[in-house]
Amino acid sequence: MAFVVTIVTAIIAFPIAYYMAIKTSKKSKAFFYVTVMVPLWSSYLVRVYSWKLILAKEGILNWLLELFHLDWLLYFSFFCRRSEVYDRKCRK
Repeated sequence: MAFVVTIVTAIIAFPIAYYMAIKTSKKSKAFFYVTVMVPLWSSYLVRVYSWKLILAKEGILNWLLELFHLDWLLYFSFFCRRSEVYDRKCRK
C-alpha cells in the first residue's frame, strides 16, 4: 500500500513541480510556493499554540500545580527555562 501511495504521489507531484519550476512567472511561483509551504507550517503553529496554552500563566500546568499547592515548582531553574519562552513569569 505504501508503494502505491508513493507512486501516485510522484505521478501527481512531478508534473506540478516541473510546471512550477519551468513554465510559470515569478508571481505564479510565489503563489505555488505559498500553497506548498502553508500545510507544512500548520503543524508547527498548532504545536506552538498548544505549548503556549500549557505553559501560560493561566495554563493547565500552572492550574494543576496551584491545585496541589506545588506552584513553587514553577520557580525552579528547569521549569523556568521551559516556560520563559512563552510566559515571562520566572523570578530572577
